Amino acid sequence: MMSDDERKRTWEAMNELKSRLVDNITAWDLHTLVHYPDSAPGAHWGPSFLPWHREFLRQFEIALQTEREGVALPYWDSTLDQG
Repeated sequence: MMSDDERKRTWEAMNELKSRLVDNITAWDLHTLVHYPDSAPGAHWGPSFLPWHREFLRQFEIALQTEREGVALPYWDSTLDQG
C-alpha cells in the first residue's frame, strides 16, 4: 500500500545506509551484524524475541530516517487478508 514516492524514498534510504561507511563497514552491515545470533543470542530463542526485534526495527527505522526524513518501515496489515 506504499505510494511510489514512499517506496522510492525507502529504497533511497536503504541504499544510503549501504553506501555510508562507519569504521570501514557500511551502516547497513552494522545493522546486519547486530542481528546475527552470535551478536544477539537472546534475540531468537526465548521470551525476548518480540521485544528485542521491536527495538531492533525501531533503531533500523531511525537509521533510515537519518538518511531520508519521513521514511517509515512498511508493515504487513494482516487484517487485509481476512477470509
